[in-house]
Amino acid sequence: MTTYEFLKGLPYFAELPDDHLQRLCKDTEQAPIEAGEVLFEQGSESDEMFVVMEGSIEVADTTGGRNVVLARLGPGEVLGEMSLLEDKPRTAEARAVTKTRVIRIPQDELFGLLTTPEAALSMLRTVTSRLRSSESTLQHEEKMAALGKMAAGLMHELNNPAAALARSASNLEETLGAWRDTTQELLHRGITLGTAAPDPGNAPRDPLDASDREAEIGDWLDEASVPDGWELAPALVEAGWDIAALAEVTSGLAREDLAVTARWWGLAALSQQLAGEMHMEAERISELVGTVKRYSYVDRAPVQQVDLKAGLEDTLRILKTKIPTGVTVQRDYDPEVKPIEGYGGELNQVWTNLIDNALDALNEGGTLTVRTRSDNGYVVIEVADDGPGIPDDIQRKIFDPFYTTKPLGKGTGLGLHTAHTIVTKHGGEIRLTSEPGKTLFRVRLPVRMGAGEG
Repeated sequence: MTTYEFLKGLPYFAELPDDHLQRLCKDTEQAPIEAGEVLFEQGSESDEMFVVMEGSIEVADTTGGRNVVLARLGPGEVLGEMSLLEDKPRTAEARAVTKTRVIRIPQDELFGLLTTPEAALSMLRTVTSRLRSSESTLQHEEKMAALGKMAAGLMHELNNPAAALARSASNLEETLGAWRDTTQELLHRGITLGTAAPDPGNAPRDPLDASDREAEIGDWLDEASVPDGWELAPALVEAGWDIAALAEVTSGLAREDLAVTARWWGLAALSQQLAGEMHMEAERISELVGTVKRYSYVDRAPVQQVDLKAGLEDTLRILKTKIPTGVTVQRDYDPEVKPIEGYGGELNQVWTNLIDNALDALNEGGTLTVRTRSDNGYVVIEVADDGPGIPDDIQRKIFDPFYTTKPLGKGTGLGLHTAHTIVTKHGGEIRLTSEPGKTLFRVRLPVRMGAGEG
């Protein structure tokens, strides 16, 4: 089939005047593409568009090391025209799935088509449809990337208390074994323990005082030939023991019996200390799980009363592992700010995008400021950084879909666009002001959804 016959049967070209189509076909060529061969790479310069004659082409976004399939195009479908129209590098990669044949249409010929109203309208329909499809796919990926970021931060945060919990459990198992053996030795010696017990309130609160008492008890246990006395001393101090109390419970005992008795009390205190550590680490894990549940608004109605301070704090906790060394986080929360109506999970996605971008700008250190305040039926949330700032020409496009200042493969260009969409959905507005040393994103949301200004 000739190029003319093929294009004439496509809606994209069918309404072209015959002389226009004939002229177009003279300057095009058919090109075979082997299965697996790349037609064009993401980020490459664009100087032609393509029409698939036979076979299949897969269009994919490779942002962030992920391969997100945006579309699979078959015979009669067009690709590559969006980059030509925008005069920008390719925003995706195109690769042949099967043995394929395409028609190559040079840039000059494409622009010539646009002088024909019928072709321009057909192209507009195609581009609009493709933009909607690509945006929907990448927005889903943006959400998945945010969840992945949250999961990575959570895993890092959970690792410390989980490791500490496992370590304390192992030590407690070993300590209880030693305590059992010491108890059996007490019974074998016929030693009866007194009922005296230390008062935990007697434990020194000042670290220096606690260190001094540990040294005193360590020396006392060492002189009494108590095995591992220096390891038991900190637990005894934390439980409220001092030398006078130890001397009281071992009064009148022979040296060998005194050592066994003192060791029994020391192991009891250590077991109590380890159990307390396990309880504390388990609470840390529970708190982290609670943070994630609040952040994602699991098991809650779509629209609810949203505590903005809690949402911002949960977001900072989730992104804690990304905060560079040398970055200070300043909080300025107005106590008069009340919960607002909204989609909590979506608003947390806004805070994630804004704070994440601010942290990217502060990779060499600086200050991240998070602020809230009331404003006559509205609440204002500000995320600011003292990084290098955003140039004026970029500020004008910062909320545009697919626009990103990050290196190729590092951003979808939908983070701030998604934030803008969510804020608008709530009846609010988001604004950017930036200069070297100060970049500020200001979000203004109504306290009640639907109560925004007309």
